[in-house]
Amino acid sequence: ALYQAAHEPQQWTQAMEAVRILFDGSRSCLLLIDAASGYRSVPSVADDWEFDSGNAFELAVSDDLHDAWLNLEVGRPTRYCEMMDLKAFRERDLSRLFFRPRDMDNGLVSIFKSGPLTHWSLDISRSRKQEEFSDRHVALSRRLLPHVLRAREISTALNPRITPRWPDFTHAYFVVDARG
Repeated sequence: ALYQAAHEPQQWTQAMEAVRILFDGSRSCLLLIDAASGYRSVPSVADDWEFDSGNAFELAVSDDLHDAWLNLEVGRPTRYCEMMDLKAFRERDLSRLFFRPRDMDNGLVSIFKSGPLTHWSLDISRSRKQEEFSDRHVALSRRLLPHVLRAREISTALNPRITPRWPDFTHAYFVVDARG
């Protein structure tokens, strides 16, 4: 599914759905956080406008999850419970307003590319009713990362102006919130 999406940009949402199924997750997404352009994602759920809203982004960048995410090691899949106090996270607005309604209670995140200003990751979530990701899932994620990176590179090379639901990631953006 990843390599099909690399050649057919409209297939990235379906590729993330395949990853979600592979890991028995509730959701999955490719995520870019960039100091200049902000937050962009390709989720397994198409057109979740509320989750992609500025309100979710504003909460995300001010939450401890964001800081923990920025400090992750490239290529090392990490469970949410290993990177932060999950109980405290569940009580904060980001979890309460945006994660919990989407059955995103615990997760497995893998940074697969990082630069001075950008971090790319594969994020997979599970609902509260599901068990934490096992060591087997961590190992599977580690094996999947090179394919995610390669598919993204192929997609960018084949479609330099059309990247799937990732509006012009090759260009700079300024994100201005209500406070300027």
